[in-house]
Amino acid sequence: MSAPPEIPTFTTEELEIDPSSIQPMGHGGHSLVYKVSAKGFPSPSVLKIFRFTLPTNPASSTSAIFRHTHPRDPDYAYFHSEESSYSRLLASQTSQLYTPTIHAIVTISPSFEPHILANYNPSQHRRRRQSQLRIRGEDVLERLPLKGLLIEYIHGLRLSAFNSIPSEVSKKIVDGITHIHSVGVLHRDVKKRNVLIVPNSTISSIDEEMEEINARDVVLDGTEKVVWIDFSNSIPLSDFLGTEEEKLEVFTRSTEVEMQEVNKMVTKLER
Repeated sequence: MSAPPEIPTFTTEELEIDPSSIQPMGHGGHSLVYKVSAKGFPSPSVLKIFRFTLPTNPASSTSAIFRHTHPRDPDYAYFHSEESSYSRLLASQTSQLYTPTIHAIVTISPSFEPHILANYNPSQHRRRRQSQLRIRGEDVLERLPLKGLLIEYIHGLRLSAFNSIPSEVSKKIVDGITHIHSVGVLHRDVKKRNVLIVPNSTISSIDEEMEEINARDVVLDGTEKVVWIDFSNSIPLSDFLGTEEEKLEVFTRSTEVEMQEVNKMVTKLER
């Protein structure tokens, strides 16, 4: 059996992002968040970089991240919970899923590395990951290998932008996700509000009941579809803001009223 191909990577040029515009917006338990300027959008776009983990036995692994992820660590239990979520999702009789991941996911390219490392601050990660924060700054590459990162690119925070993703980019997205899952890499933040890249629009939610839901799909190039799962849920943006009073939520449903709320949030970010 031949080895899987290398993970496709993207450049800022392909993603139509101005490299000089990248500004750190915060760091969560699963991701690093940046505000960027994207071609054709007067409002800021969001670049969200997720951390991924390989599902191997921590006790037998030589990887730094697994030396710092003990079975007693809450993050270890969280991973197995996540793994179960994927197992249930893939076993669904109503689904033809092969890439259970969130929308507009691409692998990061070396051109982003200086921006990530310059702004990476492990101390800002959430409490449940504190057991891993003993790793020194110079070990960041070992702990957070850039080839194990995927980015969620929300073009201007506008769902309508998905049909503007070039076909060559959408193909890289699908190829990258297929490769990631072929080597057993799982996303660190399984949430029902996330979006799945699927071969058709028959999907199931990530929960115990595995209830089938209706999805709004957007055709990218005639062969792949990015399916937005409308759970009437929201994306917490607390990592963008400094105080409890400023915490906001941007609703993901593409209604006129909700897009007005998105625009208000973007206006506040620009201040």
